[in-house]
Amino acid sequence: MFNTKLKKLSGLMLLSASLTLTGCDWFESDSGGGDDDDIPYAVVSGSALKGLLIGADVNFYHHSDLTNSAFSTTTDSEGNYNLEAPTEDFGIYVVRVTANGDTTMICDALDCGVDAAGVLIGFGGTVPANLLTGVELSNLIFVDELSIPQTAQVNAITSVATEVFIETVISDENFDPAAVTVDGFSNIQESVSTTVAVMFGVDVTAGTNVFELTLPNPNDSTELAAATSAEAGFAMINSAIATSSGESIAASVDAVVETASTLVNSDTTESDQAWLDTQAALLAETVALVNSDAVTIPADVATELEDAANDGANLGEIDQAIEDGKEVSPTGGTGGTTAG
Repeated sequence: MFNTKLKKLSGLMLLSASLTLTGCDWFESDSGGGDDDDIPYAVVSGSALKGLLIGADVNFYHHSDLTNSAFSTTTDSEGNYNLEAPTEDFGIYVVRVTANGDTTMICDALDCGVDAAGVLIGFGGTVPANLLTGVELSNLIFVDELSIPQTAQVNAITSVATEVFIETVISDENFDPAAVTVDGFSNIQESVSTTVAVMFGVDVTAGTNVFELTLPNPNDSTELAAATSAEAGFAMINSAIATSSGESIAASVDAVVETASTLVNSDTTESDQAWLDTQAALLAETVALVNSDAVTIPADVATELEDAANDGANLGEIDQAIEDGKEVSPTGGTGGTTAG
């Protein structure tokens, strides 16, 4: 099985290489250097939710250098982060949250593994650092010279969406990064969001952008009650990606992201079946959580998730969503994602 983290790296490095080949300095600052007051700031805040991740590393990588973090911080005791840093590099950034040796997580699933004493860690329990080894989540943002404050929650759903974005857009050999605008980037995100929603069976309205959604923390009943149907539905699926598809939280996240990547990147019965199996296991775990006493969500959302579990993934609809996405312009106007 391929390594999804390496595929993320290679996909975004392909974008960097294309910039070099076209001679574009797409991300050159208009600040002109000099006094720090003249340099735009990237202002980003958000949270890390796989359960709530406390004390996790948050790194921001400019797409052209995924080895050296442009800015970094850590999540606080509420799983939140805030960052304000000067930048002369505009464009696509990867937001990557990684569990470290001190990270803990509040379990938002029925099964988050067992502790050192062999006791099951269930909903609301604290998951120790040793059970979080290898957990990595990602999201994509676009930083421009306007330095408009952004909110970016990083969760398992955004990790899947990031991989779909890379496989269906950035890895396209005809993709022209120099053509991308802020509006175009948002339009592509919305198209990818439609694909991700179809993959999981969540109904979303036009314009939904999963990269920008703030999913409610299921451990907070007030947050969950105030969420939209899409937010609540995705939150339940995000919660279920705990041990539904692997022996650990990291393995489960990786399995879902990897099979999603394979599905959109190939056209084989093996890749189709891999996603059908993964989605079935994940939705079964989601329905079990929804029907438990741990959470209370609107009846229509519960019904939607149960229907998605019963119906399974619609491969035809997924293929159509991917094809529709190719017609989205990176400039924010008309034309496909390869428009220059």
